[in-house]
Amino acid sequence: RGVTSLRIDGPPTALAVAGDGSRVLVGAYDSIYLFDDGGGLLRRYRTSQVFSAAMSSEGAGVVGTYDAVYIFGKDGRLIWKNGTPLDTYASISMDGSLIAYGAEDRLYLVDRQGQLLWSYRVQSGYPKVYLFNVYISRDGNYIAAAESYSGSIYLFDREGSLLWRREIEGHPYSLSISSGGEYVAVGTVGDYSGVHLFDRAGALLLNYRTGKDVGSVSVSTSGDVAAGTYENYLYYFEGSGMKWRRPMGGAVYATISAGGVATASGDGRIYLLDGKGDLKGSYKTGLWRDYLSRIASSADGTLVAAGSHFSGNVYLLDTSKASFLSPISMALLDGLSWASLGLVVLVYGYRKRRE
Repeated sequence: RGVTSLRIDGPPTALAVAGDGSRVLVGAYDSIYLFDDGGGLLRRYRTSQVFSAAMSSEGAGVVGTYDAVYIFGKDGRLIWKNGTPLDTYASISMDGSLIAYGAEDRLYLVDRQGQLLWSYRVQSGYPKVYLFNVYISRDGNYIAAAESYSGSIYLFDREGSLLWRREIEGHPYSLSISSGGEYVAVGTVGDYSGVHLFDRAGALLLNYRTGKDVGSVSVSTSGDVAAGTYENYLYYFEGSGMKWRRPMGGAVYATISAGGVATASGDGRIYLLDGKGDLKGSYKTGLWRDYLSRIASSADGTLVAAGSHFSGNVYLLDTSKASFLSPISMALLDGLSWASLGLVVLVYGYRKRRE
């Protein structure tokens, strides 16, 4: 009850939920899918591999692929498509009026019809740099971007003025900007894996080394940061320090909403936690070992979407209706699962010896 399972062709590579929870946008290796909140397929477009997807409050969408950027209306109708030279990362403001995207070494801002407002080349000459992530704040006033070569993070205003550029240790992999552009969070991978947090003025507020690759970050308006790592931990930062850390059953992907923190984990579970780190509930996909590698939610957290890398399923959870496992039930279930597995092994060994 309250859970819908969707099947697409191949694993999801990008996932977005409309702010009001009315639409879900899913990207894959060769297609874009648009679903309603009940899991009904509204549109499918054939594309190259999808790298990013984002939605406005009412369900307008933008998708970045290997060779193009797409803008969709809330009815799923294709409004604009533009070819790009390489992997494209795109984001949309909550009212759907502004779209920011990066391709190769150039950042673009366009309106909802695809009309170019401005572009900015982050670096010219050699070595060639590539924008790896681009996010626009929900109010549309600020755009954050990360490039791969120097580890530089950029913040622009909506007029195209560069407010600041900062170089960090490690390779930027995940990026998030708060609703009003108050904060920019960065997750890095490689030898200097960790979490960085900047304020709007470019001051470094947090530089925390996790020791393992940070696959996702999400920052709130107040500057709280949720970060998921490939070492199976969820981190939560408040101000300049870590508030709590929780172990998960697999690699963690996290997002913050008004409802708290939602995570997708490599153990095939979706976890919901509050800002104190207390577990509110968990949903198991039903597959023995389903690797969830994408997570998105509506603004109020009532609709959570998670994508499986192994099964290709996308799960939609209405958190007001879904039946979740309590922390105690989860512990009992895990204990019984492992005990049952051990019993099977012991019985098999006993019977084998008798033979």
